[in-house]
Amino acid sequence: MKSKVVLTFTNVHSEIVSAAFRVGGLYRSKNSSLDEVNVYVQQKHLRDLLELKPSESHEIAILIKDDAQLDAIKNHSKTVVSTGKIEDWKELSPELGLIIESFNLYTYIISGIILLALTFGIINTMLMAVLERIRELGMLMAIGLNKRKIFLMIMLETFYLTLIGAPIGLLFGWLTVTVLGKTGINISMFSEGLASYGFSAMIYPALDQEKYVIIVLMCLITAIFSAIYPAYRALQLNPSEAIRKI
Repeated sequence: MKSKVVLTFTNVHSEIVSAAFRVGGLYRSKNSSLDEVNVYVQQKHLRDLLELKPSESHEIAILIKDDAQLDAIKNHSKTVVSTGKIEDWKELSPELGLIIESFNLYTYIISGIILLALTFGIINTMLMAVLERIRELGMLMAIGLNKRKIFLMIMLETFYLTLIGAPIGLLFGWLTVTVLGKTGINISMFSEGLASYGFSAMIYPALDQEKYVIIVLMCLITAIFSAIYPAYRALQLNPSEAIRKI
């Protein structure tokens, strides 16, 4: 405390100027990486140092909630401030864009693992359904039900089960995301590590509406492909042997 820090800037005339500021206090936010590179001084001192007029500003930051509006707002800003330098967050912080892309990649990897587990679960369920009904399937084959209809029957059974289960699972997922989006998830035990990346100890999950549609489609596609092997096993049954199966 009370020690001095020399700050160097470039003024409006592109000249390098420096000034010494006395430390009045230390602050700590939830973003330790931001704390290490930022200091706060009074605005009037900066105006005098940079030779800015009261009506002039060094920088104007625009915060938007919908990332889809980024390009439109950027193009509009260029028409409003034609002589200024307009940059979006991707240009100002390319490393942040890399982190977000990494998170998206992790999401796809986790989704792939979940779908793989779903595949084995559906195969196991439908295979058990086939094995438990060997006599019934053998009887259907014996009375003239062809293999195409047997295959279609098992595929439709899997499709209907998925069509019933997916909306129920999505409903519980939507309720969970909605409730936790308001109350938040407290991960304070990891707060020290998260602070270095600029994350808060409270996380409020959110999921776009189109993601629910994508999840349903992925579940249906996975279910259809997963039902192929149990249906194939059913087609390999011998009617005469299947009827005598205990």
